Amino acid sequence: MPDANPDDVDGDGVVNAQDNCPRFTNADQHDEDGDGVGDICDNCPTIANADQADTTEAAINGQFPDGVGNACDQRPSVSNDNVARFYSFASAAQAGSFIGSGWTIDADAAVSTGTAMWRASPERGEIAILVAEIGALSFTAGGELTIAVDGDGIQSGSACTLRDTGELLARELAGGATMTTSAPALAPPITLLVWRSVVGASPSITCRVTSAGETRSVEAPLVETTTVGNQALVAAGAVSSVTSLVLYTSLFPHPP
Repeated sequence: MPDANPDDVDGDGVVNAQDNCPRFTNADQHDEDGDGVGDICDNCPTIANADQADTTEAAINGQFPDGVGNACDQRPSVSNDNVARFYSFASAAQAGSFIGSGWTIDADAAVSTGTAMWRASPERGEIAILVAEIGALSFTAGGELTIAVDGDGIQSGSACTLRDTGELLARELAGGATMTTSAPALAPPITLLVWRSVVGASPSITCRVTSAGETRSVEAPLVETTTVGNQALVAAGAVSSVTSLVLYTSLFPHPP
């Protein structure tokens, strides 16, 4: 085979000098956060960080960088995290990554107009953090929007739910605990995060929502600690536009 074109080392048709990921094939050059670094190689794909700094692990604990940038690292003092999945919804083809119905991809977002359920294929981790960026959200009476890990977001999994009542819920859906707090006023853009940890003696789910500069969070204990790995996006009576989903995971060594 001939050598790669030295002016286009990743062979995506975009010359190195103009390529926002010159070593990773990305002909679409999509850049969700507009920082000049393409999604496929951005260590914080939804938060602008042109410098791609990944230094906190070394600065705090003398550990090696983990590939998650400082700007979005939910565990800045601990290595071993990674950006496991990123869905920019820039292309309708990304719908093929999910099982379910009701969501459509339009104008760089996943859109629901009532009831919708998507479940993505497994990506396991003892810690799983799923973050949804929401560009528009409104409810009918009794409506809710849920993101979940390790389940389908309806009957199973660790779920964070925003309700039309102004509540934020942390729920273990298969018969476990539910904890509730008041969400801030929901004025897009909204960031909704679910954090599931089965590390240590107290497995838990943490839910966090940020809107209009205010952040609220709530935590619930977990009984089920099996790491299934699915991610879910579920709407019921919700008109929403989810502009991206990003999944961070951490795996821990196990004894042989």
